[in-house]
Amino acid sequence: MLCRAIRTIPSNVLIPAYIIPSRGMVTEKQLKDRIKSVVSIQKITSAMKMVAAVKLRTSQVRLEIAREFSQDIEKIWEVENKDTEDLVVAIAADSGLCGAVNSNIVRGVRDDIMNGKQKILILGERARPGLERMFSNRFTTTLSALANNKVMSFRNAGVMADIWLEKKFDKTLIYFNYFKSMISYITTRTPFLSFEKSNEDLSSFYPFEIEGDNEVLQNLYEFRGAVSLFHCLAENETSVLSSRMNAMDNSSKNASEMIDELSLKMNRARQAKITTELIEIISGAQAVDEGS
Repeated sequence: MLCRAIRTIPSNVLIPAYIIPSRGMVTEKQLKDRIKSVVSIQKITSAMKMVAAVKLRTSQVRLEIAREFSQDIEKIWEVENKDTEDLVVAIAADSGLCGAVNSNIVRGVRDDIMNGKQKILILGERARPGLERMFSNRFTTTLSALANNKVMSFRNAGVMADIWLEKKFDKTLIYFNYFKSMISYITTRTPFLSFEKSNEDLSSFYPFEIEGDNEVLQNLYEFRGAVSLFHCLAENETSVLSSRMNAMDNSSKNASEMIDELSLKMNRARQAKITTELIEIISGAQAVDEGS
């Protein structure tokens, strides 16, 4: 392809020497530079793996707390509704290098809203590039740097929940990655109804005695939304960290294999160079002996 492109350049144009492709074996210096760059990459991936592993331990603890905390509040106000969603919340990471965690969210949202008119609210920078090309006119809000490189707190989740619940919607689908184990996660979507739709069926509150007016239910609804969103964010964060740790581990192994392969090629090139020099010396010495 490069050769075809060069042929199209007029003959009267001076072409720099570094553009002209040259054939031949890779030199020993080029292999050394390549090995040096791969070693640098391996150091970076190893460091990222260790950082992700340290963060994953604390993230798992927070996830267990979030699951226990949200288990009852999410089930106490369950309402069956088969209507089509009019708002989608996509939860993704702010950075990449974590496998297919972000792309699975983008793919799931894209496939579900392709033929609809749902609005999109994005939490996390990595979901925006994959959706804005086709659905930029449906974006309502995009939030990035969710925790500002810190631990996701319930206070931050509450602020995001306020932004989300202020939107005018009847039904929301929240897309996130459910953490299953250190090597697997499940891309999940969970429904969440508006306050008006949730009030259509209050049968789950019959065993309880509620004191106060409608404001009590409004406060409970907003608290439930913040708890649910915090739970989804914790699930997705743990899935991202586990996927990043595995991805960086695989990258480090691939870099190690590449270093071994390049070292073998460099040793072969060095041996070929030495052999060539020995042949030249022996041939010269033999020519001198024959001449004398």
